[in-house]
Amino acid sequence: MIRMTSLVVALTSVISSIFLGTANSHIRESSSLSPTPWVALLQGANPLNMTQGDTYIENGIILSEALLDRISSEGLASPTVAYEYSKVGLVFSDYLEHPGSFEVEYTVSAPWMSDLKLTRQVLVDDMDECTYSGDVEKFRHTCSRTQRCRNTVGSFECIDKYSWPVLGATASD
Repeated sequence: MIRMTSLVVALTSVISSIFLGTANSHIRESSSLSPTPWVALLQGANPLNMTQGDTYIENGIILSEALLDRISSEGLASPTVAYEYSKVGLVFSDYLEHPGSFEVEYTVSAPWMSDLKLTRQVLVDDMDECTYSGDVEKFRHTCSRTQRCRNTVGSFECIDKYSWPVLGATASD
């Protein structure tokens, strides 16, 4: 697993009752120090649907106003957030290169609390390289005018329009 640690947590204020009232699986509660639970929430969609060629941007988490108030009023150390990607060798250049899925597991920790884990599922759909017209050359098909482009999962094939086999045709056609 790839492990990256951020010492700074984007401590965004106020999680509205709208978020707290939903039955989202990405909301986690902890009550390690007091009877008043505090909440952590994944920021952004979960699962996060993307397409091959999209840029993955880490959305992080949001901590509740109750937790932020406790940190401030009791002079507690701010929690750290570590995150791990489930795919070994996953590299975020400028875009997601391959269709498939992966998870991002966030661990919120501080000396005064038990670890809190949240997981985001990222689903990466296949792009159609035959119709792609974007800026990333890797995703543009290289078929000539005498060839037909056929999309495959994660890539494409160039098929000569004037030779066998033609898609849907057999040698007896």
